[in-house]
Amino acid sequence: MKVAESVVVFAILCIISAQAAEFVEEPTSVNVTEGATAIFNCTAYSLGFHWLINDEIIEHPHNTQRGIQKIDTTIDDDTNLKIHLLIIPGTAKNNDLTITCYVYDFITISSNPARLLVQGLLDEVNDVNITQLNTTSIEVSFTPPNTLIGIPITNYSIDVLADEEDPVITYWILHENIIIHLNDSCVNYTLEIAAWNEVGRGDTEMISVILHQVPLEPPTTPNSEIQFISELPHVVLYTTIFSSCVGRIPDNITILLDPINAFTNTPIATCHHMYSCNDSRFTLTNTDDTVWMLSVNISSDFLPGRHYRAQFVFRNKAGIT
Repeated sequence: MKVAESVVVFAILCIISAQAAEFVEEPTSVNVTEGATAIFNCTAYSLGFHWLINDEIIEHPHNTQRGIQKIDTTIDDDTNLKIHLLIIPGTAKNNDLTITCYVYDFITISSNPARLLVQGLLDEVNDVNITQLNTTSIEVSFTPPNTLIGIPITNYSIDVLADEEDPVITYWILHENIIIHLNDSCVNYTLEIAAWNEVGRGDTEMISVILHQVPLEPPTTPNSEIQFISELPHVVLYTTIFSSCVGRIPDNITILLDPINAFTNTPIATCHHMYSCNDSRFTLTNTDDTVWMLSVNISSDFLPGRHYRAQFVFRNKAGIT
């Protein structure tokens, strides 16, 4: 056999003995925080390979400014087993990239597309709910902002400010609810709630809170005014309400109607009638910032011929009188 023929036969035998193009490990999708680094691994048997980012080669002008690095390592020369690493900085510019690895010998095969997502600062918390528990404390709850899978929210901060001054106190919590103690009633507090991750403090949600006192008991006994319309009794009770906080009135009012013995003035029974402040039978007149005149038509709750004694019970977020 001639030398040239021997070389050709040897080359053919080498090609036949080499491993056909095949993936050992394809690149997989990665979520990283802004400032971190994402690494994509493409390990395969192949004579050659190349990467595509958003369906464009790395040398494309769209990709040359992304700070991407490549590392190629041959594991086995006989089988052409190689490891190809693609290192991409986690920046806003590199968010939402599609990465594909192509390898080939006599044919070309492509990996499944992998995706790079970069998590920056978090958005505001959602669905903030404030519940006053008593005259000194409130419960704050909310739902967390969206974050990428594998990128945790590290904690939350709640700054408590009084009248837009510097924070009175800052609470650090790991969960989405907390009981906060406030010092003063009728003060406009501002809560600044933010979610944190490894990047830093997220967007702030600001909520105004006023800690309500138990409403003050009216200074005078409610009076009853009886009018006759079409020969039927029309009963209107009225009283003066002093607000415990400027601009606030009780959330609801209970009227206790006691049927009494007209001769002994002693109760026969007690009937509780609950009226919310938006009841159509209410008439609420604001005389100034802290005083309201309240009247309510309770004719439908009376029985003809009986004598009654009426009492008001006021309730707001803090409790009752």
